[in-house]
Amino acid sequence: MQRSVFAVLTFFSFFLGGCASTATGAARSALLLPEAAPVVGDVELPSAGTLVVVRYPAVLEPDAEDAFYKAYVQRAIGGNVQNSVAGSLESRQAATGLFLKSNYFAQSIYRELAERLPKEGVLLSPHRIALDSNGNLTSLPITDAETIPSALSVDFVSYSFPDPERMMNSEPITFGDLFSPLVVVHADHRGRAPTHGLVLASSPLLGGAGGAARRDTLDSLGSLEQGSFAAPVRPLDFISYLSGDATQLPPTQGLSVYSGAHAVQVYPMEKILIDRYALQQMKFSPDTQLDPLERTFSSALADRVVAQLGSINRERASMVQRAAAIERFDPSLSSLAFAGTADADVETRLRFAERMIEAERRFLAVQSQKIHEGVQTGEIGNQMRDVLVAEYTLIQRRRELARQQNLATAAAIAGVVAAGAVAANSGDNFDAGDYLAVDLLTDLAAVSAMQAFNLNNQNKTAGVNFIQSMVPALEEQITVQVELLDSNEAISAIRIEDFRELLQQRYASSQRSIDTASSRCSFSSNGNDALGVWHGECAGGVADGVGAGVLRASGGKVVEYFGETENGMPHGVGYMIVHSGAGAIAMEGEFKNGAADGLVRVSRASAPERDFVYRDGREVGPAPAGQSAPSLFSTEENTELAMAG
Repeated sequence: MQRSVFAVLTFFSFFLGGCASTATGAARSALLLPEAAPVVGDVELPSAGTLVVVRYPAVLEPDAEDAFYKAYVQRAIGGNVQNSVAGSLESRQAATGLFLKSNYFAQSIYRELAERLPKEGVLLSPHRIALDSNGNLTSLPITDAETIPSALSVDFVSYSFPDPERMMNSEPITFGDLFSPLVVVHADHRGRAPTHGLVLASSPLLGGAGGAARRDTLDSLGSLEQGSFAAPVRPLDFISYLSGDATQLPPTQGLSVYSGAHAVQVYPMEKILIDRYALQQMKFSPDTQLDPLERTFSSALADRVVAQLGSINRERASMVQRAAAIERFDPSLSSLAFAGTADADVETRLRFAERMIEAERRFLAVQSQKIHEGVQTGEIGNQMRDVLVAEYTLIQRRRELARQQNLATAAAIAGVVAAGAVAANSGDNFDAGDYLAVDLLTDLAAVSAMQAFNLNNQNKTAGVNFIQSMVPALEEQITVQVELLDSNEAISAIRIEDFRELLQQRYASSQRSIDTASSRCSFSSNGNDALGVWHGECAGGVADGVGAGVLRASGGKVVEYFGETENGMPHGVGYMIVHSGAGAIAMEGEFKNGAADGLVRVSRASAPERDFVYRDGREVGPAPAGQSAPSLFSTEENTELAMAG
């Protein structure tokens, strides 16, 4: 008898904590800094570039729907999905909601970053999910924001577990006042070589983001070998995750305000309780600036990103993208974008080309603002707020039903236990389990889970209006004031392609062609390895002057170098990255006859940047106090932060 009563009590406690859950989220996101955000001064735009590009899934193409839904279920984050649910309409609606909410909530991240950073410092890059030529999932940018050199990219997804019946349990979900973000922050690998450019990643995406970063590195090195600085656009990291891409990364560390350590910051998967007051106000207020994410997520993420912008060398992170952008205007100039040139005519052309890229940035910044306004203040914003209010109302009803069920269950089980005690005292053979009514086992999920995700009309309308909200932003004429070297000129266009053609005409009419500005010749990292490819200034068929080079050295190593050379080898100030099976090591500073020689700043995985003294390629000790390695890309605040590390 005692065992039966104990079993009932055990079931009682499990039941109250299980099927009658109240679906709570964390009140404080792990992204929130434990102290005030680091002060890094005014974060300036990199040369001819922007600071942050916010990327997110916005549109699912019809021919990619089945592949996306299948991968979404098979690679579900937070648990396995039952076969009976995998192909259900509700599961598909949960996946479809990812696009609507990612598009809407991405505007909160954009707004928070735009408030902290200089004008034109943030661009939006919505992506469409499609199939590649092999029938695999991929994503493609809808705008040209990612053709502008940038210091960092932020990938964002608003995630929901595919089985809506589990919305009251622990699985990650975005519904009502519950929000489960997925985030990856990354740069070009030259900005953070030891991690292939990966800066921060949500734990479920770490492998996929690492695989994408490594692939980006290899693609970029391959492009350099073929004579181009341009590289394919990286798919969204969530899509890389769904595709199963992964790699082994260097050791990782938890979230930290320490900016000098070259390790990936791992953001744990979490379900956040967003601003209920803002959700409640949405019922009654037409204010389009109400933002339920600001306090608990997007403000914290913006602080993290700004802190990283202060620690990363922004010029170095965007230099190859800048060379690729210059390549569109004048291929003969692109390899001189790293260290400039002593030739006054060539230097003038280089500055003029950078002004053209700045004009493109200005055009795309206006376009991003129009997308933001179209989503936030247009019809889609109104309807998405209606959806959020409806979801919040439903989930609050679910919570109230859960509380009522808990009370009813407690009373019923207490009665059974009391009856068992009476029976035990009378000597009767009693099994408490026989008295548990079937209705006590009713799963609360059956009350309204399907209703919650069956907001069909609202979701479908919001999806249609998202496409419509993009049209004004992409088909409205934009006028940009272009700052030329000796004058200003207003240029208007609807499409970026037309705008670029007008810029190209201005460049061609103002700058005479100099085909010998740079050339392609051979390059060696130390005079002993097989020759690689050099793009830049040459003499006698070998590298001699400034430019960029890449070679495949002995032992499977790949060496890339940017900066000054002499007699075919690094000589002067430069930046070298050595890629090997053990990872990548970056060295920036003084070189002589192909080897590090002098003051050199070294970047290794899971370690801060440090300045050392090198002789003939060998480290002989730390740099003297007060001295730092010279850099082609240094900014005052980057140098101060690195020295502080």
